[in-house]
Parts: sequence; C-alpha cells; structure tokens
Amino acid sequence: MEFVRKRHPSVSNRSKRARLIDFKMKAFILHDDPLLATRVKAALRSTIQRAEATALWTITLRPISALRQPTTARQVLAAAVDAHLVVFASCHPESLPSWS
Repeated sequence: MEFVRKRHPSVSNRSKRARLIDFKMKAFILHDDPLLATRVKAALRSTIQRAEATALWTITLRPISALRQPTTARQVLAAAVDAHLVVFASCHPESLPSWS
C-alpha cells in the first residue's frame, strides 16, 4: 500500500509563491492628487503582473506637499532613500519643489 501525502492547496500556493519571490523591491510615489496616485499605483501593479516579476513590491504613496516643510521632508526622504523606483505623479508640474 502506498501513501501519498496531499498538501492543502493554500499551503502549496504559499510555498510556491515564497520560492518565486527572489527579492524585494520598493517603489515610492510622490503625488499632488490622490486619485492620480491611485491610478499610477494600479498601473505599476498591472505592469508588475504582466511582466511576471519574481520580486515582492512595496508601493508607498506620499503627498508632494509633505516636501515643503523641513521636518516632514526629512521623514519622507528618509523613507524613500532605499526605494528602487521613485515616481513624481503630478497633474501640475509647478507643484513640484524647486530642487526636484
């Protein structure tokens, strides 16, 4: 008699996904319009899925206005310093800080 151990499908999918993730990537989206930021995030997710990327992406959204105050600017830039991709999603280019 032969015993075959069957894995629960969710356990199998989880371990398969864990094996497929080669590394972690970080994207940082600075925006002046939350709706635009959401659309940019969705486009990025769609692109990642179509590319069948084997990286686990973390996507962070922050308002461009946070860069205007020195204290919050330091916090935002510190959070973005290790990002692999930084996107400025702006409907109004004049809303970008002069140094960008």
